Amino acid sequence: MPVRAQPRASRAFDRSVLGLAVVLIAATVFATLPSPDVGGMHPALLLAVPVIVLVSWYPVLLQRARGVIEIGFDSCVLAFLGTVVPAHQGAVIWALGALVAQMCTARRPAAKIFNVGVMTASGIVALWVIDWLSPAGSPVHLQQFVAVLVGCTVYFVLDFIISEISVVLEDGTGWGAELGRSDVFLSMVSIVAVDSMGYLAALVLVGVSPWATLLLAVPVATLLVASMSTTRDRERSRRMRVLFDMSRSMQRQSSADGVLSLLESGGRALMQAQP
Repeated sequence: MPVRAQPRASRAFDRSVLGLAVVLIAATVFATLPSPDVGGMHPALLLAVPVIVLVSWYPVLLQRARGVIEIGFDSCVLAFLGTVVPAHQGAVIWALGALVAQMCTARRPAAKIFNVGVMTASGIVALWVIDWLSPAGSPVHLQQFVAVLVGCTVYFVLDFIISEISVVLEDGTGWGAELGRSDVFLSMVSIVAVDSMGYLAALVLVGVSPWATLLLAVPVATLLVASMSTTRDRERSRRMRVLFDMSRSMQRQSSADGVLSLLESGGRALMQAQP
C-alpha cells in the first residue's frame, strides 16, 4: 500500500510549529540576559534530559478518526523544572530533552520535526506560566502547587490543540468534536494529576535530599507500566471494533468490488499509523 504524501499545508504547519519553538527559546534567552540574577545552570540538572527521554516512551494515545494524538507523561519533568529552576533554565533543559527524546524514536522525520516543535513550544509556555504564578521564596506553598497544576494544564491543552490541527491538516477532515470527548478530558485530568509527582520530587529535592528523590522511581515506574498497559488495551479494543464493523458491513455487500473496497478501508484502519 503506497504511503500517502504529507499535504503541503500540513508540512508548512509542522515546520511553523518548530519555528515557533525556536523563537520562544531565543526570546526566553534574550529576555533574561539583562537580568543581574541570571546564574549558571547546575550540571546535575541535565539529568532531567534522560528522564524526559524515558518518560516520553510511555505516552497516552488519543485515538481519532484518521490519526492518533500523543500526549506524554513527560510533563511531570516540566513540573519539576518549573519548581526548582527559573523559567529560562528550565526552557533550555526542556528543549534539549525534547530534541533527544525524538532522536531516540523510529518515527518518520516529519513526525519528529513536529513533535520537537510542539513539545518545546508548549513546554516553554507552560514554564513561563508556572514562573509567573509561583510565589517568591520556598516552593512549599499552596500557590506553587496551583501554579504547577495550571502550567501543566496549559501544556496539555496546547499540545492537544496543536496536534489536533496538524492531524486535521494532514487528513483533511473537520475538527472541534474531538475537544469535547470524554477521554480527552479524563486524560487531561489524569496526566495533570500525575504531574504532581514532579512537584513532589522538587519538594523532596529541596527539603530532604537529592538521593531521596530516587524513592519516587517506584511509583513513577508503576505509572508508566500502567500507561503502557492501558495503551495496549485501547489499541486491542480498537482493532477488535474495526474487525467487528468490517464483518458486519461485509454481510451487506453484494459484489466483489464492494467487498474489496471494504477490505481495503478496513486494512487501513487496522494498520493506522502511529504519530
